[in-house]
Amino acid sequence: MKRKLTYDSDENESGNIEECTQGLEYDNKFFEPVHFLRCHSKANDPADVKTQVWQCAFEPDMNSPGHTTNLLATCGGNSVCLVDAVTGKVSKKFYPEEASILLFSLAWTTLHPGRGRKCNILAVGGSKCYLQLILPTKNCSLLSPPQFLSPPSKNKAKDLISCLVFHPTMHGVLFCGGSSSSIAAWDISQCHPWSDSSEPKLPELLMSITAHSEVFSLSFSKTSNVLLAGCNSGLFGWSMNEVKWEKNVAPHQRKPKGIEFILPEVSEGNGETDDDETLVDSVVCIPGSSLVATKCALRGLIYLWNLAATIENMQVKSNKISESRKVKLSVTPVKCLRWSDTDDYFMAMGCSPDGQLLGCGDDEGGVWLYNIGRNVVEHKAKRVKRDADQPSMTEPHQRLLWPSTLADPEVQNARKVKRLEGHGGVIDHVTVGITQSGAIHLASVTSTNLVCIWKAFDDEEMVSGDKMLK
Repeated sequence: MKRKLTYDSDENESGNIEECTQGLEYDNKFFEPVHFLRCHSKANDPADVKTQVWQCAFEPDMNSPGHTTNLLATCGGNSVCLVDAVTGKVSKKFYPEEASILLFSLAWTTLHPGRGRKCNILAVGGSKCYLQLILPTKNCSLLSPPQFLSPPSKNKAKDLISCLVFHPTMHGVLFCGGSSSSIAAWDISQCHPWSDSSEPKLPELLMSITAHSEVFSLSFSKTSNVLLAGCNSGLFGWSMNEVKWEKNVAPHQRKPKGIEFILPEVSEGNGETDDDETLVDSVVCIPGSSLVATKCALRGLIYLWNLAATIENMQVKSNKISESRKVKLSVTPVKCLRWSDTDDYFMAMGCSPDGQLLGCGDDEGGVWLYNIGRNVVEHKAKRVKRDADQPSMTEPHQRLLWPSTLADPEVQNARKVKRLEGHGGVIDHVTVGITQSGAIHLASVTSTNLVCIWKAFDDEEMVSGDKMLK
């Protein structure tokens, strides 16, 4: 009898998301800055503006799928911070076992160890292919020793893990991507204190996928069962429909079907296409739908497209399609969302857990917000010319500008004002959390060592006042 990997399928998850969606109206919400923290400083320097904070994510609510708690995880420099979004206080802080390790990526999952137990695990990745699992409720790291995952290139000392994502139903399956031009899937389902084994459980390799170029962003579509990767050479995907997850199957026998997604071309004035504009630095599968948001470098826009409609005619059973020989599918955007004309890279998008609000930062400390749930709902894609003509743009429904009244006395005393140039620097990542009570917080992290927390208010609840960095 074949044994499958341990995973949990939340039957009520989609229903909870839909219920959450129906109760929110983002057109009537306005965000106010409530907490700005400099909590990843090197040597606890309160004026450190050089440490980059790369990613942030709200903890999922174990008892209410589709919602989050107020606990925000952030990673940057050589530390992970857990921040209470309500109080603005850092409740816990974790450091790698080696001081030289820099952290770039994180992801949450909820495991069910048995006997009715539930626990949230935070995975963190960084330089030298470092991976650690954190159990916040016990204030401990779970991997002893920590794992340095060896990529196929075997250049572990130089490679790094820049993106992580958990499988949406097999909650113990973790996908890791980075500079090694490969993606590895690991089973961490037994890496918890309640494991039956007397020895510490370590991650087990399930699958290795060749991405052909550096991987910057990962996202998994629950509705289509496809893993998406934003890479240096474009957007790629792997259909998991035919993957055999049984425990007695060797990693090299798990071969997902590969897809290369051809995005609309953008030509220069001379008619040639800029190679840099094929770089996809952020991809997000919109929760509860088949929509995908994709951001290419240097294009000044975000593509919103329907994954299910794009792959519906793909002959996944063809012998010509494999993990290494990909089928090519053209992407037709449903919407083109106007974004910054910056020439900076690696500003990652984030979406609310109800799939309604998409956010992306820019290089001036601002956050662009798009209410994608009101007018874009699973309809047929409109054809967009794939040539030099600029497609029509959808404007952001709201832009959060860097607070002009933000006081930063430590930086001013250290005479580092010129470096900040009047704003918070590049927004590296944006995330949105919604609690079961309906409270909405937006968080962003910056290249200048800042964690920024905004709270949504109704129009009549708006507050104002000077803010000070903590």
